[in-house]
Amino acid sequence: MEQKLHIIQPSVTHSHTVIFLHGRDSTATEFASEIFESQCSDDKTLPEALPSFKWVFPTSKLRKSTRF
Repeated sequence: MEQKLHIIQPSVTHSHTVIFLHGRDSTATEFASEIFESQCSDDKTLPEALPSFKWVFPTSKLRKSTRF
């Protein structure tokens, strides 16, 4: 399986890169969606609050996991 990246580019001049790794039973796109649904105390999303950041979410192979 080809590894894929979910990338959110900065909306202003790039200054930082954040790389998030998802869990065993998730995908990069799903994890990014969950993180970016959250809002800061001023109601901004992370990309809005940190516009110079590039957000990188690599996808790995799905693996079975047992929870709890």
